[in-house]
Amino acid sequence: MAVVRFRPSLSLREAGAFLRAAVTGDDDRVRQFQQRFSDELLDGRHVLLAPSGRVALYWILRGMHMSPGDEVVTQAFNFAAVPAAIQGAGATPRFVDLEPDGFNLSPDHLRSVLGPRTRAVVLTHLFGNPGDLERVGDLCRARGIPLIEDCGQGVGATYRGQPVGTFGEAALYTFGPTKNFTLLGGGAATTADETLAARMNELASRHPPMSLGKGLKLAVVASGITAATSPLIFNLAVLPGIRLLGAAGVDPVHKIMDEPAEPMGDPEGSALPSEMMAAVGLTQLERHRALNGARVKNGWRLHAALSSLSGITVPSCKEGCVFMSFPVFHPDRHRFAHALRRHGVDTDLGFMEDCSVLDLFGGPAGEFPNSRRAAEQIVHLPVHPGLKGRDLKQVATGVKAALREVG
Repeated sequence: MAVVRFRPSLSLREAGAFLRAAVTGDDDRVRQFQQRFSDELLDGRHVLLAPSGRVALYWILRGMHMSPGDEVVTQAFNFAAVPAAIQGAGATPRFVDLEPDGFNLSPDHLRSVLGPRTRAVVLTHLFGNPGDLERVGDLCRARGIPLIEDCGQGVGATYRGQPVGTFGEAALYTFGPTKNFTLLGGGAATTADETLAARMNELASRHPPMSLGKGLKLAVVASGITAATSPLIFNLAVLPGIRLLGAAGVDPVHKIMDEPAEPMGDPEGSALPSEMMAAVGLTQLERHRALNGARVKNGWRLHAALSSLSGITVPSCKEGCVFMSFPVFHPDRHRFAHALRRHGVDTDLGFMEDCSVLDLFGGPAGEFPNSRRAAEQIVHLPVHPGLKGRDLKQVATGVKAALREVG
């Protein structure tokens, strides 16, 4: 059987918590979740649940009073919603290239980009691998520029033993069903700054509460993804379609889950996460260390098995990485991905892109060779906590076979 590319970290415990909250109508779970998430992962910072990660970033930037002409710096290889939220908050996204050997923002390039119009820096801990918080933090502090951490893929990650999200003036999180920590959807904005927290709370008060129907829809979608990615159902019902359409150059799973790069629109029309979603989050808090521990174990085993192979490049990883994903570089990624599937390893090309070339952000906007390489060569391998030793061995064997096939 093929190894599935991802699987939601959901169980019957989360389902039970969701249903109990729906039946009892308890209206204190959001407050409880915000407090426990703060205490357990953020050293007591303010936590405010948001409709999404992009809205959380919008709140942070609006709370910092962005004005036309202000620039917010972020990495070019990114999810387009990040620079779109910067635009939505009234600022201009300014891009920085990646480090040569990985997927995080380059401090050396950042130094050359910071200028008198820079009002904030957004550092993304991409794929659960912490960015260089020491060097980036030093650059920001020396110029009095707020650092915002994008922890959408890094819940539980640490940098030199300290949780990510506790280094900058603010941080944002995303809790979609495929993340390593999920509420079925939504996000969060966090800060230790009392004034900024008050401003974000005022912005949050403009959003409507989530309807019961919308909450149930999120649960149905998450349940469907969980069922479809169970090994038996995936191999019997999903994988044949992936292979059939893959021959025509279409990945149906990627197509269903992809989001087009587009302007942010009206953020105040989006609904705040519900008590039912917070109940899922409270259950995830009881399990996230074990789930992340499995990801970390799987990630380092794959790293050891694949790093010395010729034909692919395994990016560097820091201690504290939680392996939200396991990306590698291959110069002909489409052929490599098709070969992986033929050899029993489901895979994906990911949803990040080189935002510097997108018309939405005024591109092309300079030379970003490492970002372009990432956009053209990235392939994601399975690393989720449901994998066992035999699955990891199958992934390594499949990668080797695919490399022999495509060269």
